Amino acid sequence: VECGDNHLKTALKETLEEAGLDVILEGILGIQCSLTKYGGRQRVIYLASPKDPDAKPKSVPDKVLCFHFAGRCFLFADGPLPRNL
Repeated sequence: VECGDNHLKTALKETLEEAGLDVILEGILGIQCSLTKYGGRQRVIYLASPKDPDAKPKSVPDKVLCFHFAGRCFLFADGPLPRNL
């Protein structure tokens, strides 16, 4: 959630960016909160349906981003993954 946004706005924006779908949020399935020595995190899991019932989600991500945090490597694929990972 970016500064000035809320969970609902972020869920709609991220679903459009990541899946390529405009959705209707229908409810909350769960809320997860965690606190570590690196900070806190809150995750809200929504039930959603596409505004267009015939819409198909993205089948190919846009790019690849990898970063290291707390001794772990996180890989986000927004495009075809390189074969030599």
